[in-house]
Amino acid sequence: MEQRPNQTQTRGKTVLRAAVAFVCALSLVACTQGTPLEGTPVAGPINKLGELVGIAGDKLGELLQNVGGPSYDEAFAARAAETAPAIDDADLVEAGYLTVGLQNSTVSAPFVIESNTGKLQGIDVDLSSAIASQLGLKVRFVPVLTVDSALSAGECDVVMSASADRVNSSTVLGSYSELATAFFHVGSEGAVDVSELDGKSVGLQAGSVSQSALDGTSLNMQQSFYSNLNEAFDALEAGEVDFVLCDAYPGAYLASTYSDISFAGAISAPSTIGIASSTSNVAVQTAVKDALDQVMVNGQMDIIRGSWIGGMQAVTPEEVIANIPAKQAEPAENTENAENTENADAAA
Repeated sequence: MEQRPNQTQTRGKTVLRAAVAFVCALSLVACTQGTPLEGTPVAGPINKLGELVGIAGDKLGELLQNVGGPSYDEAFAARAAETAPAIDDADLVEAGYLTVGLQNSTVSAPFVIESNTGKLQGIDVDLSSAIASQLGLKVRFVPVLTVDSALSAGECDVVMSASADRVNSSTVLGSYSELATAFFHVGSEGAVDVSELDGKSVGLQAGSVSQSALDGTSLNMQQSFYSNLNEAFDALEAGEVDFVLCDAYPGAYLASTYSDISFAGAISAPSTIGIASSTSNVAVQTAVKDALDQVMVNGQMDIIRGSWIGGMQAVTPEEVIANIPAKQAEPAENTENAENTENADAAA
């Protein structure tokens, strides 16, 4: 398994997170007042964040220097307090709360990050908080081992980072991220031509899913191995490798801390990630799906994505690098020789 990036090892996150927390607080106020926020992906510089709420970038910078308003979590809680609950208490694990299962042991940055003090952050934390506020509920988090077991045991109302092909007795609602192995390079965002990979060097982690994906192709690339993704991205920035190959979202999380590194295309078609709920709890399914749809279109998800993965767009089939050659199968051994060998081994 690939080692995920550690937030404390990344550069430039503090300023970006502070800016996004402030903008999100403003966005929630706008939503509370009935004014939908225009959805515009954040594309790198902090002054772009100002456009999300109609504030000039320089003015946002002034406000950030003096901001003393509500935190990200406080803004969501304030929104929830002003919204009539959309789910009856009888349909919830705990009355008044959306209880959210986080797969802490297998899902990490940028989806779930736990600080030394136990504070939870990440896409899953911010998104579920936004959904809870849409539903007029507070949010609480519980660690879960698997999606199906947690929901069937009534440990939580929903589980984040769920894939439809990895659940049996649960229902996966919507899609808010993708699972894909992707290249990153120093350059502009977008899928490169397959010819740009030929003969180039790539940084990755030995024994990772990404190495297996690359080994399943016949791309002619020189592989350099690193103990973690942070080291691989440092090598990319230093010009020691031409590309890094890793999970798309952890890669984008790290790339957002550099000014010149970006997504360069997926190696194969992505699978979608959504929110799982109990198949039998129709009330939760309906309400959470509606809230997720709202968060996806009212600009809040754009802000959350901008906070954690910079300007990377959703990984769609169009972002897959075309014409990557599959690894050729080894020629089969002569049947007669194979049978003779088997007989000889058996006789011995």
